[in-house]
Amino acid sequence: MKAAQITKYSKNTRLTINEVVIPEIMDNEVLVKVKAAGVNPVDILIANGSIRLVQDYSFPLTLGNELAGVIEKVGKKVLFKLAGGKYDRMAAKQRKEYHFFFVKANGEQLQKVANILESNNIKPTLDSVYNFAQISQALDKVAQGHAQGNVVVTFE
Repeated sequence: MKAAQITKYSKNTRLTINEVVIPEIMDNEVLVKVKAAGVNPVDILIANGSIRLVQDYSFPLTLGNELAGVIEKVGKKVLFKLAGGKYDRMAAKQRKEYHFFFVKANGEQLQKVANILESNNIKPTLDSVYNFAQISQALDKVAQGHAQGNVVVTFE
């Protein structure tokens, strides 16, 4: 599989597209075939080393924290409690809620999601969409602070 990776921390974020082995999953992991990923300021902070005192990474590092995709393999101990207690506590302190949607690509489920978004007046803001080959341009856009909504990279 292909992965966009950095080989060191740098203020001039440059990704290389590398061919990597599809990872074997542990009992408590899932393997997701990524269809699209969001690029956000956290990716820039990780790439330039700004948060390495909190979380130091090994290299080469595949960037990405937000994704949409298809679950291809599920570990034996996965019960789909994907967001841990830490996020539950953070949300409770701020009196906020968050939800995950797991959907199949069928009309009935997608219509239900559309109805939820519509009835709650949820309107995502999309700034731009890049393909995988343009991932460095997507990171540059976010790094420069010019994005006026989500920046997304697609993988097909």
